[in-house]
Amino acid sequence: MSSYDIVSNSNFTISMLPGEVSVGRILPNDLKSCAWPLLKAMFGGGEGKGPSGFFSLTQDATEATLIMDDRCRAAFDEAAGVAAIEYAPNRWRVLELHLGSLAWEVPGLVCFLATLMAESKVSILNLSSNDRDFMLVQESDVASATRVILERLQHDVVGLKADISHKAMACAHALIQRMLFAPASGAGCFWSYTLSDDEISLILDECSLASFPEAAIVGTTTRWRPLRLSGIFGFDEVGVVAKMFTPYEEGLPLLNISTFSTNVSLVEETDLEHALASFDIPVVRSDLS
Repeated sequence: MSSYDIVSNSNFTISMLPGEVSVGRILPNDLKSCAWPLLKAMFGGGEGKGPSGFFSLTQDATEATLIMDDRCRAAFDEAAGVAAIEYAPNRWRVLELHLGSLAWEVPGLVCFLATLMAESKVSILNLSSNDRDFMLVQESDVASATRVILERLQHDVVGLKADISHKAMACAHALIQRMLFAPASGAGCFWSYTLSDDEISLILDECSLASFPEAAIVGTTTRWRPLRLSGIFGFDEVGVVAKMFTPYEEGLPLLNISTFSTNVSLVEETDLEHALASFDIPVVRSDLS
């Protein structure tokens, strides 16, 4: 099965990635017992094969959230006797959002699409990476989500607009240190790793960044602060992602990541107080610096 475009034009492309993914979580005390399947998911299946497919790890003080395709899920299933992981009850499909000439407006498209999905009672998860966004819908909602995109988005959106294997292995030591041996709480406890076939995207603290080989990572020097939605939300909840885009509606740049239990939005450090003031729901500051 290959990916296919649901909608594609000069402004944006929304594609359905191949296969289903599982959403799971690992509690902090179980992280090291999951080291082997985590390494297989991040660095490949052995026999000289590099990483491929879809795998995302987002870690904070309470849990590590995993979003993974069947290749990565198989690694955890093989280690089921020692690797303790809790899975969401349903399987998910991944929508990949790319914007062409309006690439700077990715948060606007995600915010708008999240609102449309909430209005249509479609539950979503959202994952921001370096240059694209991913939106997850439950397998049972694929038809409804596709209909929202085809019937509403195309008409309403007017105005919006390296060699991975080599670099992954060069960064292996720093990634292992960050994943398994960094403090599980306090400053810098939040980080995120996302693999999608042709690139690896990282969100991490400056201390960890210093451990990576020079020139192995390309990115901006912008400092971001994560804001975590307070409380635990079910996988059938709708409108959570749309609500967390409130700072964007105030004109602030924003990234967003759905975790197993809640949601984290990242705003630029200089916009932190403005972002906090824009919410009328409880959020918790974290420290990414």
